[in-house]
Formats: sequence, structure tokens, C-alpha cells
Amino acid sequence: MASKPTVASVYTDLKSHEKMCEERWKTIFNETSDLKHEIRSVNIQLKSGLGILVVGMGSILSAQLF
Repeated sequence: MASKPTVASVYTDLKSHEKMCEERWKTIFNETSDLKHEIRSVNIQLKSGLGILVVGMGSILSAQLF
């Protein structure tokens, strides 16, 4: 029959668990920070592309009208 865990063993397990969770959260935070940077970069590229399209279409339209 298995013995019941003691307070000391539960405390040790909990401390170990807390340490692992802290490292995991740091990793997750760093990765989400990298993702935010990449999304920001893609967003800027999309806005630039849209601006180029609007200016191009505007120039084509103005050439046709004038």
C-alpha cells in the first residue's frame, strides 16, 4: 500500500513545480514578444502595400481623366 505524502514532500514538489512554471512563463512571454514584433512588421508591410496600390490607382485614374 502506498504511503501518504508528507507536508514536507508536498512542499518540495510544489516548489519544484513553481520553478518549472516560472521558466515556462518566461519562455512563453519571450515567444509572444517575438510574435508581436513579427506581426507589427507584417502590418507595416501591408499598410505600405495598400498605400502603393492607392497611389498607383490614383495616378492611373488621374491620367485617364486629364
